[in-house]
Amino acid sequence: MKRNTGRNMLFILVLAVIGMQGAWAANIEDLLKKGDYTFKKADDGSFAVAVSWQEETSMIYIKESKYGEGNDDALRLAYLYCVVLPGRNNGNYPAAELKEIAEMNDKLSVGKVSIGGDDGTIYYISSFWLSNADEKTLTNELFIAHIARQQIKKVLTAYNNDSMQH
Repeated sequence: MKRNTGRNMLFILVLAVIGMQGAWAANIEDLLKKGDYTFKKADDGSFAVAVSWQEETSMIYIKESKYGEGNDDALRLAYLYCVVLPGRNNGNYPAAELKEIAEMNDKLSVGKVSIGGDDGTIYYISSFWLSNADEKTLTNELFIAHIARQQIKKVLTAYNNDSMQH
């Protein structure tokens, strides 16, 4: 019986690459440096990055997160968020605005709109796997966050203005 050593070697190589995938995982600070971003690192290891486009700047915060238990680098995520609108009315939003947020979440192909904090601050949040990320991935995510923030803010500001008039 003839053994196919070429196929066996390929299989072994694939297993080695899968096993090393975590060893090649990017870290956020290196990605920010490669992308030539100006950023500030906080004591908790998170980063603040100013992204400007179309005459507006968004402050986007990014930190490393882990999915699941253990030390598997393949489960490391970059979690990013930015404030869309400050909270109001202690987070008691009208049903129509909550419906609008739910519909936006349904339409977003990347990220989501979230209401958080004691005051009901409205955020755009997203995440991506660090195991296969490069500086282009980071750039895409930062600009998607910036553009999404602009669009979400534009829609929700109408509700904010309506509540201020009452």
